[in-house]
Amino acid sequence: MTQIKRQRIAQIFVDTAIKQIIEQGIETLSVRKIAEETGFSYATIYNYFTDFNALLWACKKQMIKDLASHMLAQEIDASKKGVHELFKRYVHYFLDYPHIFRFFYFHHVNPGEERFDEFGFDDLMFQSFGFLHGKKDEKTIQAIALTCIYAVHGILQLHFSGNDQADQAAIDQSIDVCLDVLLQ
Repeated sequence: MTQIKRQRIAQIFVDTAIKQIIEQGIETLSVRKIAEETGFSYATIYNYFTDFNALLWACKKQMIKDLASHMLAQEIDASKKGVHELFKRYVHYFLDYPHIFRFFYFHHVNPGEERFDEFGFDDLMFQSFGFLHGKKDEKTIQAIALTCIYAVHGILQLHFSGNDQADQAAIDQSIDVCLDVLLQ
């Protein structure tokens, strides 16, 4: 089998798993369900992935690429307004795909030897706070950036826990309030 054909078949498994995660959540995903939908035997999947975790890691990497594309669909300037826009794009992605949020943050996937931030999310986030250079020292900027990230994740977790019935407009308003305070 050629390498290209092997990659295509592996991608079929990844795409199918992602589709099932988006539609039904990670909790119901199984090798057998993926195999059934693709028309392959479940044992065939293990010819392409060492184990279920390796398949999930491939899914997570693809989802990260999709999230990065969503966040960078339009240029964002390094300004207070840009930081607001960046975080709102991030939140809106997960509001559109709540099962992906649960998969990312509630389901452990071991990346093995690979590193998670190959897509430059850390750099993107910290560069977005570049407008604070000259106003605050580097350590303070990093603390502000991390606090913004944690605040946004807290808002999302509260929303997805069902303990907050806020709609997207109310979530955006909460993000604006938090970021306005933190970016003073």
